[in-house]
Parts: sequence; structure tokens; C-alpha cells
Amino acid sequence: MSDYGAVDAAFEFTAGAVGRVLDSSDQARIDSLMFGAGAMQAAFEEAERARQETARAQELAARQVEATQRRANEMVRENTAQSISAVRSSTVDAMQFSAGAFQAAMDEVSETRDRSLGTVIDFSNEAIEYVTNSTRSEASQSFDKLVKVAGYSVGAIALLQLLPRFFK
Repeated sequence: MSDYGAVDAAFEFTAGAVGRVLDSSDQARIDSLMFGAGAMQAAFEEAERARQETARAQELAARQVEATQRRANEMVRENTAQSISAVRSSTVDAMQFSAGAFQAAMDEVSETRDRSLGTVIDFSNEAIEYVTNSTRSEASQSFDKLVKVAGYSVGAIALLQLLPRFFK
């Protein structure tokens, strides 16, 4: 082999080695780019999955908040209705009790008036009978007492008859 043949072989070997190195470098770059693109694609897909999961979690949280608000509103309405009902019931009970107490007081006033009137009539009849059966001076004293009793009785009866008007 001549020197040129050795040089040619060396050049061919070098060119082949350089070609293989360049091919290997290109392949490594391609592989690297593909790996980077794959990693980027995987990162994008992972980010999209995370976004979708976050959106689902937000939607679920919003539904739970709405359900909680609805339940709270229902409880407020129920408690308000129960409170209104209790107030109405208490008011009716108080009015019925007051009406009953007022009626009992009025009945007692009427009975007291009737008893007082009966007592005054009885006492007046006794006084008239006593005056009729007495001497003149006794009659005068009895008549004075009768007038006083009648005055007190009329005043008491008038007061008893006016009492119901004060409670109306």
C-alpha cells in the first residue's frame, strides 16, 4: 500500500469516525429533544390533570357550601317558625289567663256588690223596725245612724259599680 493509500484509509477512517460521531451526536440531540419534548408533554398533561382535579374539588366544595347554606337557611326558617308559634301560643295563653282573671275579678266585684246591697237592705230594714218600735229620742238616734249607714252604703255601692269601668 502506498502512502496515499494509508492516508486515504486514514481519511476514510477519520471521515467515518467523524460521520459516526456526528450521527451519534445528531441521534443524541434528537433523543435529548424527544426526551425533553416527552418530559414537557408529560408536564403539560400532569398540569392539565391537576387543573381538572382542582376544578372538580372547587366544584365539590361549592356544592357543599351551597348545601350547607340551604340547610342553614332551612334551620333558620324552622327556628323562626317555631319561635313565632311559641310567641303566638304564649300570647294566646296570656290573653286567656288575663281574660279569665279579669272575669273572676268582675264576678267577685258583682258578688261583693250584691252581698253588700243585701246587707244594707237587711240592716236598713232592722233599723226601720227599731225606729218604729223605739221612743222618740231613740228614734232620732237610730234615724241618724240609719242616715249614716245609708250614706256609707250608697257610697260603697257606687264604688263597687264603678270598679268594672276602671278595668275596661
